[in-house]
Amino acid sequence: MKLRTVGLIGIVLASVLFSAACSKGGKDSPPAAVSQGVEEVRPKECMDGPELSAFGTRFAREDVWAKLPETKTLGETFGDYALQAVEVTEFGVIGSLGWHEGPNVCVQHRDGELWAQVLGAGDAKWEGPFIAVDAKGGFERAYFNRIFGKACYQTVEGEDWCFGDGSIQIGGRALKTAVLLDTSEMPEYGIPVTVEGEPAGFWMFVRVQEQWHVFKDEVVTQEGHVDIDPAQFPPWRVLRLKH
Repeated sequence: MKLRTVGLIGIVLASVLFSAACSKGGKDSPPAAVSQGVEEVRPKECMDGPELSAFGTRFAREDVWAKLPETKTLGETFGDYALQAVEVTEFGVIGSLGWHEGPNVCVQHRDGELWAQVLGAGDAKWEGPFIAVDAKGGFERAYFNRIFGKACYQTVEGEDWCFGDGSIQIGGRALKTAVLLDTSEMPEYGIPVTVEGEPAGFWMFVRVQEQWHVFKDEVVTQEGHVDIDPAQFPPWRVLRLKH
């Protein structure tokens, strides 16, 4: 009888210790939010495409999305984060590493937030949170709309420029536009924008208070490329906000 009692006590004690260990960070523990947008808690399982689609199909980093209306340079706004976006595609749930690579990612919905991690990378961190954004026309168009909004400007020469949904209307003519998100070969002094009809390169928008200074530029790897210092080089156009 004494041996049986001791055995029961051991079982109860083991159960208590196991429960305590789980409560301190077992696999059911939610990730703790970190100021840098990165956390290291491994999740239970990954959401598949249909599950994630209940929240949306394209997702941006919440902190980056919040900064875009005031951003001056994409590099500064994107920071050192590895994952910049998440998208549900026919090939599964895909992430964007620096807008340059598209690995498969694991996404978890915890405490009302979406966190993501690159699959197959042993040292990958959990990053987030991510929020669903209206990007039916692609991230490039969505980021253009978020940065420039819907506002009208006038050049020093009296030309009207109005920003709309993925477009700039110049003198009554609407031109399709998009932000170049992959900044790996871009100059770093502004926001690069592709413009319909531009034969080569892109337009670089530099925010100066309520104005946009516009320069024509090319990728830095282009042969003969000349670095532009916006503080010294005269802009191609100066856009002043119309009140």
